[in-house]
Amino acid sequence: MPRLLVLLALLLLVVNVACVNLAKPTLNLVAAAGGAKEEKKKVVEPTLNAFELCVAGSVATAFGDFVMHPIDTIKVTQQTSKAALSMLATARQIFATSGIKGFYPGILPYCTADGLSGAIKFASFELSKVFVEARVPVKYYPITQFVCAAGAMLACSVVLVPGEVIKTRLQGGMFTSIKECITSTLKQDGIGGLFAGYYATLVRDVPYTMLELGLYENIKYMMRKVNGRSTLTQQEELTAAAVTGGFTGFITTPLDVIKTKLMMQTTTGATRQYTGVIDTFNSIYKSGGLKALFVGSAARVSWLLPFTTIYLGVYEVTKRQLIVMKKRKIAAAASTPKK
Repeated sequence: MPRLLVLLALLLLVVNVACVNLAKPTLNLVAAAGGAKEEKKKVVEPTLNAFELCVAGSVATAFGDFVMHPIDTIKVTQQTSKAALSMLATARQIFATSGIKGFYPGILPYCTADGLSGAIKFASFELSKVFVEARVPVKYYPITQFVCAAGAMLACSVVLVPGEVIKTRLQGGMFTSIKECITSTLKQDGIGGLFAGYYATLVRDVPYTMLELGLYENIKYMMRKVNGRSTLTQQEELTAAAVTGGFTGFITTPLDVIKTKLMMQTTTGATRQYTGVIDTFNSIYKSGGLKALFVGSAARVSWLLPFTTIYLGVYEVTKRQLIVMKKRKIAAAASTPKK
C-alpha cells in the first residue's frame, strides 16, 4: 500500500509540473469584472513562475522549521516517552542530558527535506489553484482551495517523509547522527525504512494541509470581503496564519501521535509493534484513552501556531519581494533604449 501511494504521489508531482505550462496564460492575464475581455498585451501585475514559487515556499518552510525546531523536539520526546511529562519537565530533561544541542537533533535533514517539500507544496498549490479556478464557477473557489491543498501535500510527500523519518528517529534518541540513522535504517529495512509511517503521515498531513492552506485562504477571503478591500495588511495576514496554525495543530494531534509511533518502529521483523494506523490508534486508546491521543498537544500548538504565523508570513513577504524585483527588472528593461 505505501509503495502504491508513493507512486501515486510521484505521478501527481508530474501532473503538477505539467500544469505549470497549462496555467501560464492564466497567470499572466487579469480577468476584468463582469467577464469583459482584456487586451492580451496588457499585464496589470507581474506574477511568479513555478521556480519563483518554489523559492518562496522553500525559504519560508526552512526558516520556520529552524526557528521552531526546539518545540518540535519537546513534542516528539513527550510522545515517545513512557512516562507522562509536561513541556517544561521535558525541556529540562533534554537540557540536562544534552544541553542546547539536544533541542536540535535532525535539524539538517529536516530543514533540507521540508524545505524541498515546501517548495513543491506551495508551487503545486498556487499553480493548481490558478488552473482549477480558471475552469470552475467563482462560488466553488473555497472548495477548490481545499482540494488543491490535498493534491499539493500528496505531491510533496515523497520528499517530506524520508526527512521526517530521520528527524523523528534522531529526536527520539534511536540514533546519534544522520549517517548512522540512514545507514542503519537502510541496512535493517531497506529503502522502505525511509518511508516508515508514510501512510500515517498522509493520514495526518493531507487533512492538516487541507486545513492549513485551505482555511488560511478562506480566512483571508473573508477578511477581504468584510473589510471591502482587495488586499490585506501584513498584520491581517499574520492573524489569519495564527488562527489557522493554532486550530489545525490541535485538531490533528491524534494523527500526529499515531504518525510518531509508527515512525519510531522498525518496518520489518518481529520487533514491529504496530501493523498500521488503525492498530496504532486502538493500541494508544486502550492504553491511555482519549488523553493519550492528545499527548504533546500543548507543545504541538505552541509549535504550530507561531510556526504557521512565521512561515506563512515569510512566504507572503518573499512573494511580494520577488514581485518587486520583477517590476524593477521590467521597468529597467523598458527604460533601456533599443539599439
